[in-house]
Amino acid sequence: MEYTFRQATSADIGTMRRLLDEHGPNDWNYLPVEGVQQELSDVASGRALACLVEQGGNLVGFAIAYARLVRFPTYAPNGVVDRTGYIGDVVVHREHAGKGLGSSLLTQVKHALVICGVEEIHVDCHEENAPSRGMMRKAGFVELAVFHDPGRRFVGSRNTWLGRCAAASSV
Repeated sequence: MEYTFRQATSADIGTMRRLLDEHGPNDWNYLPVEGVQQELSDVASGRALACLVEQGGNLVGFAIAYARLVRFPTYAPNGVVDRTGYIGDVVVHREHAGKGLGSSLLTQVKHALVICGVEEIHVDCHEENAPSRGMMRKAGFVELAVFHDPGRRFVGSRNTWLGRCAAASSV
């Protein structure tokens, strides 16, 4: 059965929340309850955008992104802060992991950010989360920084890997 990609609407929020609650949590991911709720509210209100992937009408993954958001200002490019985007959560149902859906979602959401005028896109994960880093690299992200982040990382090195991608390379 084939996969279908589409933009999320406010009607998708409940299904997105259930998928995230079931398939998002692990030792590597930082998913604070308030932050997750805010992110989903931002999708519902249009402040954030989300790309969904479905199979047979069932949600199997999504990526959420923000245009004009710098999550880590220390690493923001000079002069393009208002043209920088950030990809928050990328979640894929465990039964569909390893099929390239995560990197495809990243590519889809990168295209949507380019349409919003974004010139540089950032994404992050725990530095020891090799599958996430691989997915991000496959989607064109390169390492921008690795930094100690004990407020968000609770296991292993407690470091965050921050990736960047020039939006022009996304189209």
